[in-house]
Amino acid sequence: MPYKIDYRDGGYTAYFSGNITIEEINLANGEVHGHPHFDSHRYQIVNFLDADLNGVNEDDVLIPAAIDKVAAKTTQTVKVAIVANQIHSMTLAQHFVTSAQHMEVPWKFRIFPELTTAEQWAKI
Repeated sequence: MPYKIDYRDGGYTAYFSGNITIEEINLANGEVHGHPHFDSHRYQIVNFLDADLNGVNEDDVLIPAAIDKVAAKTTQTVKVAIVANQIHSMTLAQHFVTSAQHMEVPWKFRIFPELTTAEQWAKI
């Protein structure tokens, strides 16, 4: 499986590795949104450090942004940390954040180049 999701400390961390498609991102997103503790979670960390997102384009990230807009109706105070350090991954992450903000998703978003800082920000 190209992703693994851990729930702990009131939030989710999704670890992606290898060649990732938008379908796999959407599956992981659905798994988080369908989790029994989703309505009470405080953070999400999406770790793309070991992932190749070259098969994903900017239009693709509109889907998870729209899904998050709907999810935010029941869970409004969430921090989303996206961890990426490759140019294409960072570009996609920024496009996702901008799209979510334009859709008025009330969550706080931030992009980080490494996991430790993302965890510190998300969990406070």
